[in-house]
Amino acid sequence: MKKTLLFLSMASWCSGVFAALAFPDARVIPSSPQGPLFVVNGREFPATTYYANNQYQRDDLALEGMRKAYDAGFRVLSVQLLLPGTATTNDILQTLKKFMDPFPDALILPRVWMGVSADWYKDNPDQLYTFADGQKVADIASPVSEKWLQEANRRMGELLDLIAGSKYASRFIGVIPLYYYTGEWHMWELDKSGGYSPLMETAFQTWLAQNYPSMATLNNAWHADYRRFDEIRLPTKEERDTGTFGLFRDPSKQQREIDFALFFNTRSPELMLSIARTIKEKTEGRTLVGYFYGYLFEHAWNDVWPQQGGHLGLSKLLASPDVDFYGCSYSYNMFNRSFGLPADFISPHDSARLNGKAVFFEEDSYTHLAVPPDCDWAPGWPQRTADMKQTMAVLKRDMGVAMAHGEMMHWQDLLSDGRFNDAGIWDWYRKADALRQTLDLGETYRPQVAVVIDETYPIWQQVSARPVFGRWVYETRMMLSRVDVTCGYYLQNDLDKIPDSVRCVLLLTPYRITPEQKTALQTKFMKGGRMVVFCYLPDMFKADRPPELSGFGGMDLTLQRKSINPEAQLVPDTLLPGKYENVLGDNRDLSFITTCPGTVLADVNPYLTVSDSNAVVFANYTATGEASCAWKAMDDWTSVYLGTSRLSVDVWRALFKKAGCHLYMEPVSDEFDAPDFIQASGNFLMVQSFNGGKKTIRLPAVAASVYVWRDGTSSLIATNSASVELNLEPGIPEYIYWEGTP
Repeated sequence: MKKTLLFLSMASWCSGVFAALAFPDARVIPSSPQGPLFVVNGREFPATTYYANNQYQRDDLALEGMRKAYDAGFRVLSVQLLLPGTATTNDILQTLKKFMDPFPDALILPRVWMGVSADWYKDNPDQLYTFADGQKVADIASPVSEKWLQEANRRMGELLDLIAGSKYASRFIGVIPLYYYTGEWHMWELDKSGGYSPLMETAFQTWLAQNYPSMATLNNAWHADYRRFDEIRLPTKEERDTGTFGLFRDPSKQQREIDFALFFNTRSPELMLSIARTIKEKTEGRTLVGYFYGYLFEHAWNDVWPQQGGHLGLSKLLASPDVDFYGCSYSYNMFNRSFGLPADFISPHDSARLNGKAVFFEEDSYTHLAVPPDCDWAPGWPQRTADMKQTMAVLKRDMGVAMAHGEMMHWQDLLSDGRFNDAGIWDWYRKADALRQTLDLGETYRPQVAVVIDETYPIWQQVSARPVFGRWVYETRMMLSRVDVTCGYYLQNDLDKIPDSVRCVLLLTPYRITPEQKTALQTKFMKGGRMVVFCYLPDMFKADRPPELSGFGGMDLTLQRKSINPEAQLVPDTLLPGKYENVLGDNRDLSFITTCPGTVLADVNPYLTVSDSNAVVFANYTATGEASCAWKAMDDWTSVYLGTSRLSVDVWRALFKKAGCHLYMEPVSDEFDAPDFIQASGNFLMVQSFNGGKKTIRLPAVAASVYVWRDGTSSLIATNSASVELNLEPGIPEYIYWEGTP
């Protein structure tokens, strides 16, 4: 019997080894002067992929798009697969046959839906996702279901074995696992309050026992008198929806709700890392693993998504050796998807390369080539381009973003509607990628403004607090994209890694600043004439303590415990002498949902006023006349406090100029609906203007030769110059690059 067991064990081990060796050795290089690179069996090539969505029974259109991308030089193609048990072995192989056999030397990087069979869900009702009213989702597991996770990992192993034994093994380079809402690891039906099963309660109790050294420690933090962890109940919907500090939670009264919010919203990464570990172990680390995740900016358009969407654990993915890349599309907001407008970021994606990960830009723009949708769900359709000229302008804009930030281009025909099925698109992209390979974009993106977000900021807020996060998180980035300065988007816990090129650190949600983060700010950025901008409620919250201002920003502020419309007006002869008509924090709703614009955002509570006699107040709350925004000269740096969000372009430019940032363009539009947009890195600049017209473009330094690149042709436009004059066509991006010094 022992010999039989030993033989079976050896056979299983050998099977795993042979399966691993069947796959090519795949790696990704997150940073190079020409952008991210795939390395497959030692061969390097640009990290670009094309995904044909094979879920919409439009296979002819999907295959046509794959063919055009393939003919343009793409060698990494993707479709969606299901796990064994959800699909038959024959179904999986037939999908690969249909979509991969026409491209025999293409590499395969599929997306895989992690749902298990309908029978499994039916047989395990206690493992299902559960809402506040007790309703269960028939075919979605709870994020704390270890039973589902084991089953999903087992079936992932079976899928890898199946592919390893097939003719596709030598072309298979990795997996993008998908689950929950839209496959992007959002909790299920985010508008509902989820996580109410007995399974969830037990998991929460276990998490608390792991995170509190003793019952006494928990009771002290919660101001409670529990005897055992298993006595603790889940917060109700009403408790999650209620703030005891205005729109916020008072940790001295609601630490249980805060702890649960952190536990619930960082559970998805635990599942993702377990699946990634399974893939890496099964393939002996030879295959890539990537995810859609970290939608910290985009979730803030919605009333409740930040607090119950499950996307507060991006740093866990970035710290894991088992995850190679992550990414997302650009924002679906109605103001920036259209022709001639900027592109907004969904996540703090510039943190990826700081942590050794690649990040992808998903190009899924709705173009004039797309057939009309036959479903209600068609994001971007109202903002689709009208003709080929507009289509190429939007794609050129997006490519410029990816080039500047060092991102992988991941093309997706979202609804298999043929949106990219024109040879002209791919001919242009081939030329643009060739240009990218000649540029010196730098190993690391080196912006001058760091837009910083704390990934766990929503745990301090009741459900919902959109009057706060909608303004500061969703909408502030929309204003910043209209300013002619280089901006990087980062996690707050990466402050110590942010490049020293940064002249201004903008802390969007600094409600809690850890000692380590304070040290990073003090040693890196509170010196050298730099600027640190503190927004709304800086350093107010600590676990289990009442909210209290710490004074860390160096400016005296006073807490106001009442509601206010936080709009403000500029103070004459301060930041913008002679220009006072702008209302800051315009109260329009800038959500991407078409029914929202024109509505008024609710008031906020609490708020702060500036009470420092040594600070220069440059804006006052319109409603009360109290000081809202100010700067203060410190020892070799400038502290700025903003009580009002969504500053105008002119105000942001004035602040960045004070910080010593390089501004690229003159004149710059201050019209929200008719903006200018730049992206720059190394010796590359993309410039776009909604209205067009004559612009002076200022380079960071004098260059020996300056060129404009148009669809494959470079033209010399200046020599020995630090500026060039352009006459921009409305909405059409221009690519500028330069070489050498005089």
